[in-house]
Amino acid sequence: MRVSVVVPVRDEEDSIRELLDGLLNQTRHPDEIIITDGGSVDSTTLIIQEYIDKGAPLRLIRAGAALPGRGRNLGAEQARCEWVAFTDAGIQPAHDWLEALVRRAEQDETIDMVYGSWAPVTDTFFKECAAIAYVPPPTTRNGILSRPRSIASTLLRRQAWQNVKGFPEQLRSGEDLVFMDRVEGAGFRFVHEPLAQVLWNIRPTLSSTFKRFLVYSRNNIRAGLWRQ
Repeated sequence: MRVSVVVPVRDEEDSIRELLDGLLNQTRHPDEIIITDGGSVDSTTLIIQEYIDKGAPLRLIRAGAALPGRGRNLGAEQARCEWVAFTDAGIQPAHDWLEALVRRAEQDETIDMVYGSWAPVTDTFFKECAAIAYVPPPTTRNGILSRPRSIASTLLRRQAWQNVKGFPEQLRSGEDLVFMDRVEGAGFRFVHEPLAQVLWNIRPTLSSTFKRFLVYSRNNIRAGLWRQ
């Protein structure tokens, strides 16, 4: 099985090194890593280019003022592999994240999509409180704690992405939920693998949390996801 990892980014100079190091040091190396930049005005693209110049197997797509859905679509469109793993900026993948996703997919050839799991980074008192306030509590899957589906920890056949015509490109957020609903609704078989873990860096302050929720709420309403 060959796997392309696709990541949309924008203005992630504070977190991009951690993400790239995590992807480059996986126990199961990606066959390619595609980073789509949605118009960064900080040093994000310079940092990515620095890795490329040192020989890292990265491809940088400069997508202009692209929202996450557009970034993911461009990456998946140019992916050279049958399978695509999606994650996000601000994510710290466990060293065996991709290995766990691939292992689960290889167990049954009828599987089209594998959802991994995630957990919030709670390294400050504010983040601990925020996690209690709005992060869904984990449930148990096969005796292992797991959280609801997230595009930031997902592996799927590129054919499934093509079949549903990719992600909505006009939404700032919620496009991932629409996409996952479409894939599941199209009859593609999905499973969960709670051992495929990533860490999510939640907003560190009250003001940044409020701004994020404002944007997400508006776009969820636009996408018709307010009932979810």
